[in-house]
Amino acid sequence: MTPAFRITAAGEDVTATLQDRLLTLRVVDEDGLKADRLTLRLDDRDGRLEFPETDVTLDLWLGADAKALGYVGQYKVDAVSGTIGPATMTIRATAAGMTGNIRAPRTRAWEDVTLARIAEKIATNAGLIATVGQSLAKVHFPFLAQTAESDLHFLTRIARPLDATAKPAGGRLVVAKRGEGVTAAGDPIDPVAMSLAAWSSAEWELAEREVYKSAEAEWGDIDGGATRSITLGSGEPSRKLRHVYASEAEARRAAKAELELAGRAVFKLTAQAAGYWPSLFAGGQLDLSGLRPELNGNWQIMRVEHALEAGLTTSIEARKGK
Repeated sequence: MTPAFRITAAGEDVTATLQDRLLTLRVVDEDGLKADRLTLRLDDRDGRLEFPETDVTLDLWLGADAKALGYVGQYKVDAVSGTIGPATMTIRATAAGMTGNIRAPRTRAWEDVTLARIAEKIATNAGLIATVGQSLAKVHFPFLAQTAESDLHFLTRIARPLDATAKPAGGRLVVAKRGEGVTAAGDPIDPVAMSLAAWSSAEWELAEREVYKSAEAEWGDIDGGATRSITLGSGEPSRKLRHVYASEAEARRAAKAELELAGRAVFKLTAQAAGYWPSLFAGGQLDLSGLRPELNGNWQIMRVEHALEAGLTTSIEARKGK
């Protein structure tokens, strides 16, 4: 089978134009605030490649062969660069949902709202559809301040104490608890099972010394007119959260999430699959088998990169607790 791709620019199929010019194609999907990215490096040997307009929309499909292409995502061009001798052009694009209003600073107050309501309002402003995990939708906030902060940063900040992530994907704004694993439509996904035979190379590291043993969070006691703190766990190293929370319950929730997140980051894995695995995505889970007992089991996927060069391959970065 020969790896294949399809790309449209502003709805027009440009695959044939790029087919003979493509040197490398890379797609990076990362958990958290970092935007998903598409990078195309093209042969510009005769200087006849047209410059793409910035903000033009690119849609990408990838597959192990031309008959099995799967939709990867939509991106907007934000940078074009090149080299001379050899002459190349590199086009960089960012996931469409990560541009525009959702990254613009805003100042406003949120009162008596649920996480679902916050996500719905932010998604609507960005032209997206909100998808919030069932375990998170009814989480209530008496008051939240958003000060000179983008909607995406704000939503990510309030999701973190819930051990959750917020990310635009596939025309949706997905807010999901880490480890639950959902598609852009909000449908649950089981961990992807992979054995030792699926990998061409892999490296792991035990980094327990970097994991926090305790977490401290502050909260504003309005009635008492003071800032108080709460500490969960015990021992060093200790992590002090920078944000001052509105209530003891929120502070406790944030400290608990911080310890849970740290507990899943004892082992680190960097690996490249022997082929293309479109089912792997940042925020999803990987179920490894056939390795050392300590390495088998579920891993939280933090970063996925698909690369089309000599062949089509997938590489990942993942974290796991003991």
